[in-house]
This record gives sequence, structure tokens and C-alpha cells, in this order.
Amino acid sequence: CISRKPDPSLYKDYAGTAQVLTVSHEPQLTFTKAISAVKDEARHYEYRDNTCTGECDFYKQIIWANLTEVGCAMKTCVK
Repeated sequence: CISRKPDPSLYKDYAGTAQVLTVSHEPQLTFTKAISAVKDEARHYEYRDNTCTGECDFYKQIIWANLTEVGCAMKTCVK
């Protein structure tokens, strides 16, 4: 199963949209659960200088000043 994000330079609808790729084996993963995991990265983010003391790259995407949308897509892969 190949997972990849759409390229905003090719697909203009994705310009200004945060893209967080989450892979899960949980059969009932919801948007709320997925975005909550990203929100939890806030504890590693340093607002004063826009740095991370741990994993927070996805969190930085969803707090961008020019972010206009957060969406959800799901792909089911057969084992």
C-alpha cells in the first residue's frame, strides 16, 4: 500500500492546506483521533523561536498563519 500526499504544485486545490500523513492499523480511526495525536505534539513546540524540542513538525503545519484548511482522507489497504 503506497501512501503519499498530493503535491500542491500539481494540485492547486491543496495549496494552503496542511497535509499530515498518518498510518494506522486501528480499524476505526477517526479524524478526531488523528488530529488529536497531532495536537499532542504542541508540548514539544517552542513558540518563542518556532522550534521543536521533540517531534512537532505536523503540529507546526496546523498552526501556520496562512493555513486555510485542515481536511481528512482515508485509504484502506488490504494486507
